[in-house]
Amino acid sequence: MKQTEITIREVKDLLAAGKSVKVLSLGGEFVKITNYIEKGVLKTYLVTLETGEKIKCSANHLFYANSGWIKTSDLKPKITRLMTESTHFATVESVDYIGEFPIVDITVDHPEECYYGNGILNHNSGKSLMGAHLLAETQKKGGVAVFIDTESSVSPDFLQAIGVDITKMLYVSVNTVEEIFDTIESIVAKVRKANNNRLVTILVDSVAAASTSKELASDHGQDGYATGKAIIISKAMRKITEMIARQRVCLVFTNQLRQKLGFVGFGDPWTTSGGKALAFHASVRIRLQGVGQIKVGDAVVGIKTKSKIIKNRMGPPMRSTEFNIFFDRGIDNYGNWLELLTEYDIVTPAKAEKADDTGKKKTKKEIEEEKEANKKAKSLQFILETEGKEPETVKFEKKDFPKMLAERPDIKEYLYQKLCAARVMKYRTTGDSLEDDIEVDSGGEGMGE
Repeated sequence: MKQTEITIREVKDLLAAGKSVKVLSLGGEFVKITNYIEKGVLKTYLVTLETGEKIKCSANHLFYANSGWIKTSDLKPKITRLMTESTHFATVESVDYIGEFPIVDITVDHPEECYYGNGILNHNSGKSLMGAHLLAETQKKGGVAVFIDTESSVSPDFLQAIGVDITKMLYVSVNTVEEIFDTIESIVAKVRKANNNRLVTILVDSVAAASTSKELASDHGQDGYATGKAIIISKAMRKITEMIARQRVCLVFTNQLRQKLGFVGFGDPWTTSGGKALAFHASVRIRLQGVGQIKVGDAVVGIKTKSKIIKNRMGPPMRSTEFNIFFDRGIDNYGNWLELLTEYDIVTPAKAEKADDTGKKKTKKEIEEEKEANKKAKSLQFILETEGKEPETVKFEKKDFPKMLAERPDIKEYLYQKLCAARVMKYRTTGDSLEDDIEVDSGGEGMGE
């Protein structure tokens, strides 16, 4: 593999030309750049390390310091130390405001969403988007949406674009782990005093960016920050979990993945900051990873994201899916519906012949040909079966699919139920028999979450 040093702005042209561009990440691994993001003209700072590395960035850009992920605005010259390509921490020499400049960023195909830029470890992730969608859905159901922000990087415009009513959302900015849990207790008590049954979703974004009170009052060179943070979270989660178990509250934490020290190749190589308490108490754990770009011409308008359920007490775990995220509106729900509907042959090309009723099993080649035909076909169809009515053949163009769902609630509900029947794994009772053969895989990830 040829290694060439390029500027971040050269990445845009290389990706537009269809080139595969990789960047150095943790463990000396080169990972694929999946997206180039232009963030607009922002207040810009020049961060200089004692070792000579320099980087221009916005106030909210995240770096990996000896105390965890930290924003540019929180860097302390002569005190904060950042991770460099040599895998050693180097002290920040200066942080200088240099005016307003166009700022760009990249996303990478790496579970921890981090990369070395200008010799310094940088971070970006799409986890905040998922949390924001949860807040929007809570409000649609008449619930209370609470955003506890530790990163101070929330965009009101983007929250509104994906459906959050910021005039009704409760926003709280905190700095420490202790403040996070004090705020959660206070909010739950006040909401429940006003209404015993109202749905509440509390998003904490993110655990990794929060410090402890002791950490803020001490020098960065002192050891024990990670241990202290883990102890506080462990104690708080025992108390908070018991409290929200009796309430109608959905408590969501976002966190960042980190590579385990001394990992030798067995089980899951990734862990999260703040100890194991969050992973232990969580009912559901979802891991997100960018896997590609969505383009209109040469412009990148979104990313394709893979979501995997690492732990699930609400249903079957270890399931995964992919969906599209557009920068101007968030998750593309209906677009992914159509992909799954064609994958499961619920929707077929409008010119497709009638399905074989002989029960003859299709060959692998025939199945692949049908899938390719579904992808290329512009006109699609499906059979709408309504109780008490004759089956109706519904034909539509791909581009009209979202409009059809909006105008025909009956079709939307019918296709939703079909998707659930095909995609959602359901628990079986003792008397149920397995219709399909079970394939056992002895490899894969360990189960010690």
